[in-house]
Amino acid sequence: MKYLLVCLALIGVAACSNDKINAAGAIAYAEHEGQTYLLLADHTGLVSYRGYGAFGGSLESGETLEEGALREFHEETACHFLGNIQAVSKHYVRNGNYVSFVVRIPFMPSEQLNRDLQNSLCEGDVFNERTGWVWVAQDALLEQLTTGDTYQDEAVDLSLWDKSTVIIKLAKQQGLLP
Repeated sequence: MKYLLVCLALIGVAACSNDKINAAGAIAYAEHEGQTYLLLADHTGLVSYRGYGAFGGSLESGETLEEGALREFHEETACHFLGNIQAVSKHYVRNGNYVSFVVRIPFMPSEQLNRDLQNSLCEGDVFNERTGWVWVAQDALLEQLTTGDTYQDEAVDLSLWDKSTVIIKLAKQQGLLP
């Protein structure tokens, strides 16, 4: 009996360890001229090219999910929106060990985002993790995600990171995106 209880306890620990959330991020959107846009970043700087996607990374010791998501968002947007987030979803979407919150931010033209890579509020190399920020129309993106992982309009032709594709679809399905 004792052996059985030990085995069950070990199985329970192993099962729980697979459920542990160890990364968090943000799907950023803005309203501009009556339309909703999602902000995506080029993940080319990573060891393996992943395509364009939302923002996120590993949690640091002691961080809440929301704190980690916002820290990662600020790091990956060169602090362009530090102090300017207009809303954060109360709930998050989950894909495996990763969660993502939805954040509403003010619209800033892509040209300005890509020109102003250094913001005086940011310090260190970590804040230069991403470049190539683009806004994509949410409705057109979600429509195209039903058929593949490429988004195209007259100005943008980009491949999407598969994990971001999943998390964006989940956010829409769960009602977190407008």
